[in-house]
Amino acid sequence: MTVAPVRDRPEAVADTPIESPAAAVGDSMTVAVWTAISRGTGVIRGVVIAAVLGATLFANTYQFTNSLPNLVFYGFLGGSMLSSLLIPALVRHVDTADRAGAERVAGGFLGIVGVGAAALTPLALLIAPVALHLAAPGGQARTGMLLVLMLLPQIPLYGLVATAGAAMNAHGRFALAAAAPSLENIGIVVVLALVAVLYPGIGGLEQAPTGALLLLGLGTTGAVGLHAAAQWYGARRAGVRLRPRRGWRDPEVRKVLGRSLPSLGQAALAALQLLILLVFANRVAGGVVAFQLAMNFYFLPIALGATPVALSLAPRLARLHAAGDRAAFRDTFVNGLVFALFIAVPAAAGYLSIREPIAQAIAYGGFATDAGTALIAASLGALAVGVLGETAFLVATYACYAREDTRTPMYAMLAQLGVCVAGACVAPALDGPAVLAVLGLSMTAGTLVGAAVLVARLLRDLGPGREPLARPVLRIGGVALLMAGPAYLVGRVLTGLVGGGAGGVLGVLAAAVVGAVVYFGVQAWLDAPELRWITESVRAKLGRSGPGHSRLGLRGRRIRRPRRDAGPLASLALLVATAGLGALAGLNPVAAGIVVAAGIVGACVYVWPATAAYLLIFLTPLTAGIDRGTLMPVLRPNEALAVLVGLALAVRWLVRLRVGTFRMPSMNAIDWSLIGLAVFTSVVPLAMMGARSREIIADDYQYAIVLWKYLAVYFIIRFSLTDRRQAMRAVVLSIVSSCIVSVIGILQSLDLFGVPKLLTLLYAPFGAERVLSIGRGSSTLALAAAVADLAILNLALAIGLLLNGNRHRWLLGGAVLICVFGALGAGEFSTVMGMLTAMAAIVLITKATRLVGYALPLLLLGGIVMWPVIETRLLGFQSASGLPDSWIVRLHNLNTYFLPHIYADHNWIFGVRPSARVPASHEEFGWVWIESGYIWLLWGGGIPLLAAYVSWVVVCLRRGIDAARRAAGVVSTVGLAVASYVAANVLLMLFDPHLTYRGAADALLVMLAILRNLGETERTAHPERVTN
Repeated sequence: MTVAPVRDRPEAVADTPIESPAAAVGDSMTVAVWTAISRGTGVIRGVVIAAVLGATLFANTYQFTNSLPNLVFYGFLGGSMLSSLLIPALVRHVDTADRAGAERVAGGFLGIVGVGAAALTPLALLIAPVALHLAAPGGQARTGMLLVLMLLPQIPLYGLVATAGAAMNAHGRFALAAAAPSLENIGIVVVLALVAVLYPGIGGLEQAPTGALLLLGLGTTGAVGLHAAAQWYGARRAGVRLRPRRGWRDPEVRKVLGRSLPSLGQAALAALQLLILLVFANRVAGGVVAFQLAMNFYFLPIALGATPVALSLAPRLARLHAAGDRAAFRDTFVNGLVFALFIAVPAAAGYLSIREPIAQAIAYGGFATDAGTALIAASLGALAVGVLGETAFLVATYACYAREDTRTPMYAMLAQLGVCVAGACVAPALDGPAVLAVLGLSMTAGTLVGAAVLVARLLRDLGPGREPLARPVLRIGGVALLMAGPAYLVGRVLTGLVGGGAGGVLGVLAAAVVGAVVYFGVQAWLDAPELRWITESVRAKLGRSGPGHSRLGLRGRRIRRPRRDAGPLASLALLVATAGLGALAGLNPVAAGIVVAAGIVGACVYVWPATAAYLLIFLTPLTAGIDRGTLMPVLRPNEALAVLVGLALAVRWLVRLRVGTFRMPSMNAIDWSLIGLAVFTSVVPLAMMGARSREIIADDYQYAIVLWKYLAVYFIIRFSLTDRRQAMRAVVLSIVSSCIVSVIGILQSLDLFGVPKLLTLLYAPFGAERVLSIGRGSSTLALAAAVADLAILNLALAIGLLLNGNRHRWLLGGAVLICVFGALGAGEFSTVMGMLTAMAAIVLITKATRLVGYALPLLLLGGIVMWPVIETRLLGFQSASGLPDSWIVRLHNLNTYFLPHIYADHNWIFGVRPSARVPASHEEFGWVWIESGYIWLLWGGGIPLLAAYVSWVVVCLRRGIDAARRAAGVVSTVGLAVASYVAANVLLMLFDPHLTYRGAADALLVMLAILRNLGETERTAHPERVTN
């Protein structure tokens, strides 16, 4: 709508309190930081796409089709514009604590977006073949249509993202809304990594395999779904439950949409502009990928400068407009525009001066060719100056919205589109990098014209003011040109000297450092006010008020949070880490993605320690069977995760220790029994070997640290889970993870759906793929007995929740069924005996004899379903002794390799050595392992270790039974699981060292830590056992 003339009101100016521009700068920091992380993962995503798919027509097709849902929602449905107009409507309900009203408006908006998506999806299906036919000369149209069908469901998911983001912002929550896109980018990187592993060289194939298309299409949409789920969860935590409603019947929702029609037109024009550019870029092999890689850099300074500035200015400008103070509005807008250009202009100059080193740094894999780098450099150089136009256009658009003027930005966008399309029409007459250069220059010209039209119209309407625009812009531009020369020389020289991707990375980093020193040094010498604003903002963040007076807007009441800021050293460390990450992204984008993920995990654990427990509980059973060296050197993935979260908790502990908010933990019988086991499997036997002058080999050290690793997991859980809600989440995650492992094991043992072959990718022990197809469900633990142990423990947890009255009875019943089938699918008679022992212990502890009536038909059903596995194992009883063949081999190995050494030289007193295996060249794996838990105790630590195990069993049984009978809720459940599993373990140790089986031992230690933390408090709070 147009804005009616309003008289200036000098009295408003006189009454207006003044605040420093640093206030607006500081307000934009949260948005800028999380946007930087999201954009960084977006760059990594683009680099990985280029590396995996290469400079090929198939890469173009994937990138083009994957852009369609974004274009449809954020373009033709105006997603970001609509969500920004939704926020004020939600704020009114949030401020009045009207949760139902907020849910009604948000749900109505989501419902209308869903209808719009349903209407535009068929239209996109109709347009896609035409666009693909025009832009896919290499016969990729059919491939493109298959991808489109799988990618278009992203449109309603983006509707959920926009609505949830608006709901969070209305409640003053910005971090998750800005950070959640990282999940989508990381998910797509994982999908592409799988494509690279399963379908190497896919980009060069004439037609991509159907399986690869399914993985790309469904995996990419799944990553968007993960992003949407995170946003939905954030809205739910903010207090808004999102579900689609019939918003067209709601007057308030209709009012929001009525104001948004010009914004929809503007967004549609922007989407149409990008679509046209991509269609033309698709005529060059690798053109779409190169152009979008350049676009990632194009939008980076805008996202870090213009967007946070515009968001922080919007409420100030709106208040000034409501006060009718045009002069202050104009000066506030000018200062904001100048500050945004203060960031954008040097970025544009840098892109122009070092476009070739940047292209060489990010051209990875299939794009690491002269042709690939030429495409990226041409795109980036042509788009560089357009950063200035896009920055000015965005800040001016938000200023117009603050004046309730949505038409002027649309008209300016129309002018931008006309100029851009006119220039792009030259592209079909060209070839190679020249096509992308023309497209980039066309977009640059369009953005400059559109920004000039919009800014000129806005300043004309606002009238004169006190703040200059031309002088600071000329100063910023002159300093940026001065910076460009040294940056260009340093970048070109280093890139040429080193060469390759490493040379590009070093050239970019060195040029960036030199350019930053020159730019900010000269600006400081000129006493640039923008630097003073930044300094004042930093001082405010550190709790010190800065000097100076405001020209940026009205003073709002600022609430200081009781928090400590990191200070300049931490900021410098963060800057260095970011630079290092950029270098790593150029050299190895996959490693950079891992570093980003590790950083996110570490930060989450530091802020929310329970995250450490949740990750370990859920991911350990899914990754513990991956051999060391398969995905990373030295460690298994679950061990690396434990190290990561342990370090994060250690840093948190040191910080809290420094400020005096941490107390040393007390120790009880469970702690001491576990420490005793660790000591008597490591320190004591190694000391005895030294005293007896026996050679200690690397294998001894490796086995000596096993229980210490489990002890570390135990203390991680102890220090991260502190209340009943967290414990319940941990139990649920354990059951879910165990069910996943069991289902995989069941399918593997029955040889269904190609699961054994799929497991060979990561879970073949010592690379022996044969053992995955012998009818035993080793699953993701690469050890059938460990799968059964894990199933037994979580079977007890599920039964415990049922007995304690958990309302999710059907889900828990399904988990019981899966765990029973998983234990049977392991194909181990010993573990079946262990499961029966655990069931008997549950009945004895709870005195719930009715469980027997459920157990018999359940076991019968399991025997029927898993009969192929049982039948195979029964064939092993055809020996003359009547024992299974595996048991005969077990006894032979014990009598040949282990028992003679135990009996000799009184080794049974203090053990032989920590290593639980001996070399045997005739064996498939070159080793013979101890296949009896009690023999292992005597071998590894002698009588002291056996006594430590007995002591541990007694402690666990006493504490577990006591909690099961006297505590309530989740603690009773955990106590029951611990007691019943330890009872089963006493039996299972006759056959194998089940105490240390990976996955199952981790899960047991988790439950012991929960019992240790909450058992005493639950006994005090609930002296009587809850009966059911």
